[in-house]
Amino acid sequence: MLIQGLGAKTIASLLKVREPGNNGILIVGSNEVALMLANTLKQLNIDVLVADYHYVQIARARMQGLRTYFGNPVSENAQSQLDLIGIGYLFAVSRDKELNTLCELQFRHEFGEQNIYRIRFAEEQDLTSRAQKQHQYIFRQLFEKDVTFSRLENMLNKQARIRITNITATYDYQHYCHDHPQAIPLFIQDKYNTLSIISTEFQPATAIGKRLIALDY
Repeated sequence: MLIQGLGAKTIASLLKVREPGNNGILIVGSNEVALMLANTLKQLNIDVLVADYHYVQIARARMQGLRTYFGNPVSENAQSQLDLIGIGYLFAVSRDKELNTLCELQFRHEFGEQNIYRIRFAEEQDLTSRAQKQHQYIFRQLFEKDVTFSRLENMLNKQARIRITNITATYDYQHYCHDHPQAIPLFIQDKYNTLSIISTEFQPATAIGKRLIALDY
């Protein structure tokens, strides 16, 4: 079963059914924050697969038209049944922090460490690189340093919505942040639909000529 799962992408490539870019995103978790991200990515024409073992939540994801996998994404069943064709990134957004870590470890060889991100919880904000190394893995965190799961959840509870803004040389990223201090920038997308995550490594100058996707009131 393990061999079958590991060889799925190779077989798909030989049969010419694998998507060339592998720009799709596997989102672990189907809570409100995870579904907001999944629906946003879908609207941006990014392939999304939502995986979770909570039946009620994954059923809601299905009802919203999202592609889903019901079950534990690190189980033996997932190794043969989880369809990762076209998927090249992982967003670990489950409330189950242990599951997030297990998924990061499971999929880092599949996607590469540079393509694996996890949501930050408030109690993890001060987690140092040394502490991460003790777990033998340094994960990349979704969005900027002050963006936590609870902050995103609170904004959604207060009816925040996804807003898209064109960033230009005359209205750059800094201008946007000044005009929208409560907004949480999430992604940048260029005219070729290439998506960039606004994380601690984001360079504002690269946003010019692209669309900014943010959560705002």
